[in-house]
Amino acid sequence: MSVVDGPVDRKVLHDLLGAFGGDHGPEATLSDLESWIRERLGSSGAAGAELKLLLAVSTMYLEPSSSEAPLKPRFSGPQGRSAVPDDFSEDEVEALMESLASAKQASLQARIGDIAWTRCRKYDGALAAIDAYLMQGKKLVPLPDPEGMEALERGCKLAASLGANHTKREDAKALTADLVSRAPSAASGTRVHLLELALMFDLDDPAGIATLAENEARLAEADSKFILARGYWTAAAQWHRRAQDEAAANAASLKAAETYMLEAKPHIDAGDRGALVAALFISDAIAALRAVPNTHERREELHRQLTRIQESAPSTLGVVKSGPIDLATPIEAARAAIAGKAFRDGLFALAFIHPWPSAASLREQATRHTQQNFLSSIFSPLTINDAGKVIAKTPSSHSGDTSEVEAALLHQMYRSMLYEVQMVVHGAIQPARDQLLQEHSALFSHVVEIVQESPLIPPGRELQFAQGVHAGLHGDFLVAAHLLIPQLEHAIRHLFCSQGAISSGLTQDRLQLEYDLNRTLYMDQAEAILSQDLTVALRGLLVEQVGANLRNKLAHGLSGAAELYGYPSVYTWWLVLGMCLFPLAHAAGSDRKGADSGEAPEHEEPASAEPELRAQKPSASV
Repeated sequence: MSVVDGPVDRKVLHDLLGAFGGDHGPEATLSDLESWIRERLGSSGAAGAELKLLLAVSTMYLEPSSSEAPLKPRFSGPQGRSAVPDDFSEDEVEALMESLASAKQASLQARIGDIAWTRCRKYDGALAAIDAYLMQGKKLVPLPDPEGMEALERGCKLAASLGANHTKREDAKALTADLVSRAPSAASGTRVHLLELALMFDLDDPAGIATLAENEARLAEADSKFILARGYWTAAAQWHRRAQDEAAANAASLKAAETYMLEAKPHIDAGDRGALVAALFISDAIAALRAVPNTHERREELHRQLTRIQESAPSTLGVVKSGPIDLATPIEAARAAIAGKAFRDGLFALAFIHPWPSAASLREQATRHTQQNFLSSIFSPLTINDAGKVIAKTPSSHSGDTSEVEAALLHQMYRSMLYEVQMVVHGAIQPARDQLLQEHSALFSHVVEIVQESPLIPPGRELQFAQGVHAGLHGDFLVAAHLLIPQLEHAIRHLFCSQGAISSGLTQDRLQLEYDLNRTLYMDQAEAILSQDLTVALRGLLVEQVGANLRNKLAHGLSGAAELYGYPSVYTWWLVLGMCLFPLAHAAGSDRKGADSGEAPEHEEPASAEPELRAQKPSASV
């Protein structure tokens, strides 16, 4: 296994790193290195093998939460993936380590050292990586830096892996303690992450750290940054427990739970227009309070408030809608919708790059198909799986039984939807996703900071959703499907419970079992909670035999890799992304336009966004 063909000229490699250092300062990033390499790869006389080796070094991304494989491929799909440490030969690793002294950038030093440690367990590589990662971490104060936080986390965990008494672990502990003690310039997710990371060390004065976290939580609340405030309160509770002050820990946990009510307040004040989003926040508050002792009365109070709000909720909202899509130039239109946007705005634009399937439109198409294809509609088509087994039979649409006619129409609706899915994925989703990745690194930290804000996601499931969204964003739809489909099933149960629907059943043995999507998506309340359009789309994608049936195939091991990289899987990832981001876009629009304006909410900078974002009908989740 090797990254390049043939031997690596170590002098050339040394000279290349020196040249890069001459063209760029010590603050240059791996992205700068990648751009520098790509400018030279096509030039005549260029050191092709050495440049390709450095390109492989620069194109991995760091995921510090993974101790076994912290360096991930940037791209992954059915046609292959980009480089990972295991692809490097021992000779290539040796060449990189010999050239390490020529690398003047901490980010490059850390990457080379980490590759050497991860691939060959080279001790000197680990030491070099730790020093470089910690150097990057020093930049966290005064300015928060998500990439610096990732570097610090990796450096700390790598140092800890060398042993409890290792000097590098003490270096990491000292730096972390110093960073924690410094006042941040502003509330940030990076600061919360730092407070959580510091728990891996036995720092002095845990009560004092808890007090710092509480003070920063109050500042975040005063600035209406309730997601951050919740993170600070949660960190404060952990540090109080480290100080063995359970009463203070419970008080901080109570404050964390109450941040959901602070988020709910503007939606409650908006009346019916904000009732559905408010209901989600209140239900999240109730769920969080269950983990806090002596909160029964408060939970009962909120439950009564939740019931009142649900009764006053409107029966309809708007629809997620865009103008007509010209299928002759879909790729250019999709790319243009993303181009030039900041990552957050680009992710929202991707999530709503095309309208969700319309049940009314699908029904109209199915009816027209039946009328135009008389002979095929007389017979009962069979659906056969990859193993040649008959898994579904469509009744004749000309049957005298009205239930069979309706079933035939529904089957054709699901088939029509899958045809539409292919066009949308190929003409809108994939080019928009490619454009976003072309302009942004799309790090996990960037994704999690956005996705975790979604009220659709039940407490404690933020990481799974964020990892699934991040995997799909980078083209790993196999991983995305395995993460997001089961978590979506749980999120829908959680949502239904928040809306007063019963999402579990009692067996004859008095066992209370949770309903899965095969049951919840057909409950009487499903279309009222999710909207008819979304319910039909989820049925066709996840549980219908004549549709993609992704949920059931995945649950029973019936999906191969090719299928999980197929159009329905990509579309499902995109649909889940939209469901996660919709409440945030709706809330942003509500805050700007006002509760009684009668206008549909749009994400920030709507003038440049395609399509126009409007509320989905009707849902507390979307």
